[in-house]
Amino acid sequence: MKIKNLMLIIGLQMLTCAGALAQGTDLYSYHEASFDGFGFYGSKDKGGNRDAWGVGVGGNYFFTRNIGAGADTYMDAFTIPYLLNADGIFRYPIKQTGFAPYGFGGFGRQWTHAAQWLGHIGVGIE
Repeated sequence: MKIKNLMLIIGLQMLTCAGALAQGTDLYSYHEASFDGFGFYGSKDKGGNRDAWGVGVGGNYFFTRNIGAGADTYMDAFTIPYLLNADGIFRYPIKQTGFAPYGFGGFGRQWTHAAQWLGHIGVGIE
């Protein structure tokens, strides 16, 4: 069963990467939208008992070349509503390199299994 889940996660990642390659030459444009599909592994499930595999989806929209917003959700069991995150994103494309360092910050809400508000920040490179 775990092999099937892993294959599903890899397949979703390949579809996501194919969409990124088909964007064209202007990698960081105004009014850019993207869809994310991902999988994850956790050492404990939401009940704190066993290993957990899960899936997630998200979307991002850039209002300008540098400023955008995103939302995502993920789960290790199909219970709705479970979790929703929202982010503000700032990226800085470096000319003629194809790279764009970015930072993000946001908040989220988990409704079931220890209902709570969440906060997060991070950095990366695209």
